[in-house]
Amino acid sequence: MGDKTFGPGRVKDWLCLPFSGRRVIRDLVNFDGLGYHVYMDNYYSDPHLFLELLNKEIYACGTIRSNRIGFPKDLVLSKREESTFERGYYRWRANKGLVAAVWLDKRPVYIISTAHPPYGDNNPGKLQEVIRHKPDRTEMHIHCPPAEFYYQQHMIGVDRGDQVMKTLNVARKSRKAWKKLFSYGLEISLMNAFIVEECFKPHSQPGHRDRTFLKFCLELANELIANQSFRKKAGRRPSLPMSEIDTKCLHGSYHQISYQEERMDCVVYAAKVKHFRLDKGKRYRSHIACVACGHKYFCLNATRNCWEKWHNQRQYWL
Repeated sequence: MGDKTFGPGRVKDWLCLPFSGRRVIRDLVNFDGLGYHVYMDNYYSDPHLFLELLNKEIYACGTIRSNRIGFPKDLVLSKREESTFERGYYRWRANKGLVAAVWLDKRPVYIISTAHPPYGDNNPGKLQEVIRHKPDRTEMHIHCPPAEFYYQQHMIGVDRGDQVMKTLNVARKSRKAWKKLFSYGLEISLMNAFIVEECFKPHSQPGHRDRTFLKFCLELANELIANQSFRKKAGRRPSLPMSEIDTKCLHGSYHQISYQEERMDCVVYAAKVKHFRLDKGKRYRSHIACVACGHKYFCLNATRNCWEKWHNQRQYWL
């Protein structure tokens, strides 16, 4: 709806797009005058950049951030409008071969294009249709502008790569920036290797279509470690650990105790916290130590007798 014109803003508004983003597009898109179509995501999309590419006979299409300088503000939907309008709602503006539009799917999608008209070429005044599924899995046909329709068809490499890496993300939060950068670089390298191998692998090879990125990563990991395991030998089962004391301590032998000035954690409650994964605040400190057991500390008072548990029970932490 609407065919009002809009302006991409003043010259100084060019600063709305990061310099690195403009440089990437300029360095990569160097086929002037050949009429190629370029698709990009909202980080690179900018009205000024699209007009500059159009002057070189390079057509561009991409989603755009609603707060980008130069994007028509009257196309930005409010929260009230999002809840009022139905899915498939479409509004656009055009100026100098540049089309800006908003399309309401589950969320508003803002898009600009110099490669597509506001409506379809074959059916003037009509939109394309895309299929969505309702919660009961029934199909729902909703209208979609040409720019968004072809964007979903051609913007598949980066979007699908990000989607796959998001489900198999190995990066973790860290206070050191280089760790996250290393993890991200590793993910990108794995994804690129997977794509390159899939492209050069003969399609007639069995299992070509069934191989997933996860299987590729597992096979690569097995080849790198040569099917060897570097784990330490498994010790005693944690559910039934043996006591560290001598066996004679379990037969009522006499052990001398001493009072120490410093207070240390009771070994019985420390083992209980570790075994049941309790809060560290559940540990107790004591001045009583057993001389024969290597000066291990125990609770020995009217309410707790950990010294007796340690010397008479194998599972003293229970």
